[in-house]
Amino acid sequence: AVRPVKVSRTIGDKWLVEDGLKAGDKVIVEGLQKIGPGMPVQATEKGAEAAKPAAAPAAAPAEKQ
Repeated sequence: AVRPVKVSRTIGDKWLVEDGLKAGDKVIVEGLQKIGPGMPVQATEKGAEAAKPAAAPAAAPAEKQ
């Protein structure tokens, strides 16, 4: 369901939402013009790949002297 939110400011592509969202709510950030009431959507997390921690590099073997 569409709900209004209160945004106090933006910094670049980051928005500070002060009211209208609860923890765990999902928000459409792209393609809103392509959907309508009752249409199925597939949720994906924005930046989900970037948020995954990188694998730790393997330790280099010690040099023999």
